[in-house]
Amino acid sequence: MSRIKVNLTLEAEVVAKARDLGLNMSRLAEAAIVDACKAEQNRRWREENRAAIEAYGEEVASGPVSPSETVPTRAPKQGPNRG
Repeated sequence: MSRIKVNLTLEAEVVAKARDLGLNMSRLAEAAIVDACKAEQNRRWREENRAAIEAYGEEVASGPVSPSETVPTRAPKQGPNRG
């Protein structure tokens, strides 16, 4: 991934503390922005899919599913005989 220069405005005390501690402000800012992007994407996904999520929650809350409503599953494959 290529890198580009950007300008950020930060409080002077924050910059002084970060410099005193030898922290890489660019990497810290980048990590925080990545986290914020993920959180916002998740929030938007939940909002876009809210109706389906609520419908599923209501279905689950309605009680157990009768065996006639379940999808048949295959029996697990038997492992090799070791005898």
